[in-house]
Formats: sequence, structure tokens, C-alpha cells
Amino acid sequence: MDLYIIDGIAPFFRGCDQQVINWSKAPFVHLEESSGLNAERCRKVRSEFKTFDAAESAMSLNSIFQ
Repeated sequence: MDLYIIDGIAPFFRGCDQQVINWSKAPFVHLEESSGLNAERCRKVRSEFKTFDAAESAMSLNSIFQ
């Protein structure tokens, strides 16, 4: 089986208010707050990932690298 790979980091950056994006590292700090994980931000990342996954599947990609 041939692998057609895409980097799956993009959904973590949607909605982040960053001037400079380091594409080699997901901004996990945006998922956290003082009491733990920010539930709303995590929900948005999951939603973005579903959209991202549907688009990559439509392009016949079959693997996600993260």
C-alpha cells in the first residue's frame, strides 16, 4: 500500500491570535487555561480536524503525520 501523507498540524492553528506561527510545533498553550484544558478551544480543534480530514480524504491522501 502506498502512503500519501499530509501534515495534520493545521487544525491546531485555526483561531490562534499569533503574529508569527512556528509550523513545526502545535501551540498547545492555547488549549490550556489555569484550571486545565479549555473545553471550547478543544472542541474547535476537533471540529477543525474533522473538516481537515474530510478535505485530505477528498484529495486521496491516506495518512496524517503529526
